[in-house]
Formats: sequence, structure tokens, C-alpha cells
Amino acid sequence: LLFMVSALWAESAQTVAYMEYDPTDSTAAWYGTSGSRGVTGGHDLDGDGKMEVYAVHYGKGGGVVGMEYTGDGAMEIIWHSDTSSTTYSTGTRMVQVADLDGDGLKEVIFFRGYYTDDPNAGLYIYEADGTDNGFKDPVHYTLNGLGQIFNFNGVGAMGATRVEYFLVDDIDGDGTEELLVPFNGPSMVFDYGDTTETDTVSYEHSGDFFAIMSATGDLQSGFGTLVSEYTISPRDIDMGTVGPDHPLFGRDNRLGGGSPNTLTVSDLDGDGNKEMFCHVWNYFNNFVVEATGPDTYTIGDTTNVLVTYPDDHVCLMHPAAADLDGDGKDEVYISNYYTGHLWKVEDLDGEATTLTMDEFTILNDTTAGADPVSAIFGVAAADANGDGTKEIYVGSSYNTGDLIRWDGSEFTVFKTDTIDASFPEMFIAKMWPADIDGDGKEELIASIQGVPDSITIETETDTTTIANPHNWIIRVVKVGDVVSVKDLPVITPNDYKLAAAYPNPFNPTTVIEFTLPVNKEISLIVYNELGQEVTRLIDGKTYQKGSYSVTWNGTNALGKEVASGVYFYSLKYGNFTKTRKVTYLK
Repeated sequence: LLFMVSALWAESAQTVAYMEYDPTDSTAAWYGTSGSRGVTGGHDLDGDGKMEVYAVHYGKGGGVVGMEYTGDGAMEIIWHSDTSSTTYSTGTRMVQVADLDGDGLKEVIFFRGYYTDDPNAGLYIYEADGTDNGFKDPVHYTLNGLGQIFNFNGVGAMGATRVEYFLVDDIDGDGTEELLVPFNGPSMVFDYGDTTETDTVSYEHSGDFFAIMSATGDLQSGFGTLVSEYTISPRDIDMGTVGPDHPLFGRDNRLGGGSPNTLTVSDLDGDGNKEMFCHVWNYFNNFVVEATGPDTYTIGDTTNVLVTYPDDHVCLMHPAAADLDGDGKDEVYISNYYTGHLWKVEDLDGEATTLTMDEFTILNDTTAGADPVSAIFGVAAADANGDGTKEIYVGSSYNTGDLIRWDGSEFTVFKTDTIDASFPEMFIAKMWPADIDGDGKEELIASIQGVPDSITIETETDTTTIANPHNWIIRVVKVGDVVSVKDLPVITPNDYKLAAAYPNPFNPTTVIEFTLPVNKEISLIVYNELGQEVTRLIDGKTYQKGSYSVTWNGTNALGKEVASGVYFYSLKYGNFTKTRKVTYLK
């Protein structure tokens, strides 16, 4: 066990954007949640050249919000997933973007819920429909539906399960992206009992397992489906595939036991074959699965390492892999939630699957005088300073410096803004590197959790509670030499304004005014009380941001006068609509 210490305090991280919400607005995406626990970015699903960010909300049933960099100094909320309730409100903890079925249309992928009897729990896959920020109806696999894919012991049972983190990667090099998921479920799940005259044998499998899945065919058409390429459990290495006479039958803890929590993709031994580095909540347990060919995986002579035994520690969010020392082999960097240590894992014997304790090194001293380096949450590898090499960034809490950088030789502790250190409950949970603004340098997109809706200001004579001015749920951070904050306003659906028509009631004409906060393709459509379209006053036309007015003369699409009655006019912009009513009197 090696111990390396080198730390430098600095403030040279620039927040170039943050997404917040109004804590008094019950319609806001993050209202009633504790912030966001997962984020991904740098995507362009609709092909309009504008980078998108997708973030989960931690609470309120779980779900995902899509945002787009408008290019004129703003981020716009463009989409929200289904908001149906779940019985476990904090089950959405990460989101990814992929093209699992290889049809050229990318998907937004995430999990919701926890319990198998919850019809809204499970895996959601929203595929882009080729329009401006448009999506098809989701493909939804319930937890029981996922159990049928794995079909352990020919039964397909699945216990209550949550997913903290997952990745998408073509790990086996077959040209198809795979879904890599750590399922944190029951220790063992009963499948069926086999009763003889003298005994009953229970056939079980572990609900704690890592899975690699892929798609066959078009998922949205109904002719494709997800299939299981590989499963492995730290508690049950055979996953129900051997009989009662086999020494591995039942719970064997062959790979150290515990609950799968997170993972990363690496090439620790530099042989060109990618590995799934598996991290388990059981004394900081780790083991490696290597892809050796298309749909082919091996644990070889895999050994696991209980790094912090007898202390039951864990990497709560996610590790990252990168070759910082340039030796042609990745290192894995993984944080300890309980101690704040950042560990480096490197291959020393030329075989990734044989982990040993001497391949784990602590990089930081968490008690170094007045300036400890505390690496607690998600880990990301990024070239955020644009020098051509990657660095390691770790999320932390605001009271100690919320962003930690390790460049291979020393630490730098950033505070990404001048936020009051009296809010230690706020922290960077997970991060994703992406070049959002197109300057050739990666920014760090960070999800912020533990954000209070209000703060209390105390003086000698009074105590006042006000809305928290730092309701920052997602932050885009640029690492540089200048300490400054440039706010990018967030455009919400409520920033589009549709005024009351005047006069109302009317005859022969009425004026409808609307305001656009950004340049946008819109439609303004009139409907009757049956929901039938009457006429389109604006049909898919792009307007510059600003205020406009349109006159309706009480006629339909054919130019004929409509009947007296109530009509509804709707402003459609992207995935959102605002509607008001007007009355026509002859």
C-alpha cells in the first residue's frame, strides 16, 4: 500500500453556466426534489448543431430533463420524460445517451423506481424521432420484464432493484453498443423449489449482479428487444446455472460478496481488450471482467480485493479510467465516500483480471493540516484545461472545495463559485465531460445534489428566511486561469408567453400576442371545443426572439366563418404547448 501526498489550493475554475429553478414554482422540473444525482452532455440528438444536456431529478418519482445550449448565451429546457409516479421516488440516479439498436437515432436511457410490483419502475428508452428535440413514445421494461431477459433458472424472477450508475460502451468491439449495468437487488432471489420424498432444494440466484445487455433489431418498432450478453455476481458466480451437487450451487461469495454499486470501462493491462471494472459495496470490493471478443467475456483467474476491510466503505457515485502516466495502460481512479480518499488502481502483473492489494494506491491525505483534499463523490477523466492530456476530477462538498483535480503529480482544489460555505449539504454528485460551447476544450457538466430551497439569514435582532439564491441543479464548469462567473440564463417553458386575446369575446377580429425568449420554430393553432383543428395562424415558422402579434378573423382553414362559440388557441414550441381560450360571437 503506497501513500502519496501533494496538494495545492487554487481558485481557477470558471462556472460558465448553471441551471436553477424557482423554489416557489411547483411546476419546475426539480421542485420537491433534492437536486440532480446524474447527468450526461455533449449530445446532439436532433442534429441541429446545438449541444444538449440530460439530467435526472432526484425525487418526485424520478425522471430526466433535457436542455439545449442555444448558442446565444442561454440553456433552454427542451424536454421532460414521463412524470407518472413511482412508489420509490429516488430511483432515477443516472442517464445515458446511446444508439443501442444501431438505427442512427439516438436514445435517452435511464431507470426509475425500485419495487417489482410498481408498474412504472424499470428501464426507459426514449428514441429521438428526427424532429427538433422530438422523441418517440418510450420503450419500457418493467423490473419483471428485465427478469425475463435474464431468465435465471428458467424462471425470470427479479427482486426489488435500484441502479446507481451505468454506462453505454461497445465494450466487446463488435460495432454494437452495450448497456453495462450494476443491479443492486436482494442478496438471493428464490426461483423455485424441487421437492423430493425427503427434502426440498431451493433454486435461487443473486439479485446483486452486473449485466451486459445489447439490442437485437429496432427497439421502438416492437420487432427488436434487449438481450443479455453476460451476467456476473459477487455473491453467486454461477447465477443459478449449476445443480445442487456442484460446489458453487447457491450463494458462494466467490467474488467477495456485496451489492454492485458502480463501474467503469478500462484497459488496465493495455492489451486492447476492454474491461468492465466492477465496484461492489462490501469493504470497497473490486473485480474485473474482460471482453475477449464479440459477445465474449471472461473473468479468467479473476481475484477480487476487499480494499478497506474491515471497514465497509464504498465508491458511492462512479470511478473513471484514463492513462495519465502515458504507459499505454489505463489506470482506474476511484473515490471513497467515507474517507475522501482517491485511489489509483494500476496493473502490475500484465493481467487485468488478477487484482491484488499492491495495485491500489491512495493518492491524497485527507487530514493534511488546514487544507485537506477530500475526494468524495463522482470521478471524471477530462482534458478540461486543453493541454492535450487528461486529468482526473472528483466531486466534493462546497465547504471543502467542491471540485478536486489530480493531474498525475499534484492536487488542485477548486471552488467553482463563491457560494457560502455554510451550506455543506450541497455537493457535486456526478460529472460528465463534454465540449458544450464548441471551443475545443471539455467542460465538466456537474449534477448538484442537496440544494436547499431556502436559507436563513440571522442578525443580532432578526431571523429571516429567503429563497436560496443558489438553487443550482446543474453546473457547467470550465477550468482556466481566470476566476469569474458568467451566468447563462436557463430558458424554461414558462418563459414563453401567450397573452389573452383581445377583444374577447370578439367579432370580427381578435389579436393574439406572444413572446419568445429565444429564436424558435413555432406553430399557433386554433381548435374548437371538440379538440378539432380549425386553422393554423402560424405553421412551423421560425421567429427571432421577441414579441409578436397575430390577428384571427374568425375563419377556418378554408376561409369560411366559424360558428359562434368557445375556441382554443395553442402556441406550440418544441415539445411544449401553451393554450388559452377565446369566444367568437356572430
